[in-house]
Amino acid sequence: MLTFNRQNYIKNMIEDILSQTYTDFEYIIVDNGSSDQSGQVADEYAQTDHRMRVRHLKKPYSIGYGRNCGLDLSQGEYITFVDDDDRVKSHYLETLWSMIETHQADIAVCGIEEKRGEQVFPQCVYKEKYILSGEEAVVELLKREKIRSGLPTKLIKRELFEKIRFDENVKSEDARISYELFSEASKVVMEGIPLYCAVRHLDNNSAFTNDSSKLTFSILNEYIETYELRRKYLLKRFPEREQFWNYVIWSFFISMCGKVHAYHIQECMGLYYDMREQLIQNKEKILRNPYLKEYEAKQLFEIVGEENEERKG
Repeated sequence: MLTFNRQNYIKNMIEDILSQTYTDFEYIIVDNGSSDQSGQVADEYAQTDHRMRVRHLKKPYSIGYGRNCGLDLSQGEYITFVDDDDRVKSHYLETLWSMIETHQADIAVCGIEEKRGEQVFPQCVYKEKYILSGEEAVVELLKREKIRSGLPTKLIKRELFEKIRFDENVKSEDARISYELFSEASKVVMEGIPLYCAVRHLDNNSAFTNDSSKLTFSILNEYIETYELRRKYLLKRFPEREQFWNYVIWSFFISMCGKVHAYHIQECMGLYYDMREQLIQNKEKILRNPYLKEYEAKQLFEIVGEENEERKG
């Protein structure tokens, strides 16, 4: 768990982890240069529970850097990540571990709920259990229906991290690593039991995912770069699924063009026109793509059918 200035939240997650029904684990907390009492709170708990280890960084680094630090300290056979402002059910570890052991899988995935204020919304919650190859799991990951791209909700074989590390120079570190981890897995087991709860508040690092008005040039530009890198990687790794990999990024362009236009995000207008140009150039291919949804086709016509506007930005 990476923590940074979460003194009002961190106790909840620490107590959730220390009260797990599965008890044979190490709990590593990396204090990413907090200026509040987050690090001290973690130290106090570590003094009373030998399973906890806390590393303090002298100044704030990227999330990817902090997570790599945690990986370097880890000794366990499997790794799971939790965020310092979220919550987990008491059988989170036991259930994921049982799924791994029962099916001899490299990755286990559970469901998640999202709490906004006093309301809780199910996300990636379903009754079925799925046992998939790594390739099949990547497809499910990119569908964004049963798996979220974030690292929480997953128990991952430590060996996978020996050759796959977090990018320390971006803010979209989860999106840059998750598809590689699934691609390298020989077997993935998924069950949509909601064992993890993402708590939404004004200080979330990923607040823009729920409020598109918070989208900025740097965020959008990085995600475009991330998704282009992902497409190239997956085209090389699983070329027979080319149509699906292409669909995913075109779907992203259609969605982002709609959001930039709807929220009048002026600093993103240059990127809007870049994405729109790609949609125009590939319009016929996109419309022939079997994965394109009807509402996306409608949105595509609305975007590329607009009259030429003077380029802004």
